[in-house]
Amino acid sequence: RVVLVATKPDATRSEFQTAARSLGGASDLMMPQSVLVVASLPLLGSGKIDYPALQKLVESLEAGAPV
Repeated sequence: RVVLVATKPDATRSEFQTAARSLGGASDLMMPQSVLVVASLPLLGSGKIDYPALQKLVESLEAGAPV
């Protein structure tokens, strides 16, 4: 399942779809099923995205648990 995690407060799935299709002809399989807006992405000490922590964050947000 594809989920877009964004820090842009007004990010929407339809806005992403429009931009992706106009820039590169993205297919429906590449489109996110949902968009989750967060204040910030979890980062490693190096400043790169902490993908395991991000996955846990998405799972907890989708389960409705407070973060």
